[in-house]
Amino acid sequence: MWNKFRSKHKGKSLKEISVLYQLQKSKEDTRKDDFKEEKLIPLTVDHIREYYWDKSKNEGKIITIYTGQTYDGKDINGKILTTNSEEVEKQHFVPGGHLIKKWGESITPATIGPILEQYTEVIKNWLSNSISGPYKSKDKGKGSNIFYYLTGYYKSEDDKDRYTELQICSGPFNVLSTDCLDEVNVYITDPK
Repeated sequence: MWNKFRSKHKGKSLKEISVLYQLQKSKEDTRKDDFKEEKLIPLTVDHIREYYWDKSKNEGKIITIYTGQTYDGKDINGKILTTNSEEVEKQHFVPGGHLIKKWGESITPATIGPILEQYTEVIKNWLSNSISGPYKSKDKGKGSNIFYYLTGYYKSEDDKDRYTELQICSGPFNVLSTDCLDEVNVYITDPK
């Protein structure tokens, strides 16, 4: 099947063909699972490192994620989120492996009001070059003006990739979200 698929996509790089192949296989698996309801769990950096990141090739694998408005991991009726919950939308995400660190420092006296100077640092190939984090156990429960984002892109059925940065939350610990201040809202089925 791989050779037939590869010949169908002549002119594209092997990496592009590989990602397209993974996406097609994911769609086929999704069709098989459409009738199977599974509980959703928050996506963590550790999940990505263990199941969706190839350190030797420095590239991510397609992750079927579920995003949407949730309430502490439950739907509006208080039920546990599942793959069939109306509140979630299925998407395909591929981690890019870089970490973006953003922070601000006050540059005005407190009597005037806070005006922040914004800073950004990109840590290339972070998923391959680190073994934990970005938040460590010593950071639990501490407030911080530092925010971390994992680069990646959404794969769409029309083969147009859309760059994104998923925020890494300090609480719950190293969980991904589109906005940690609002809620944790990036879920997966248990990859085990």
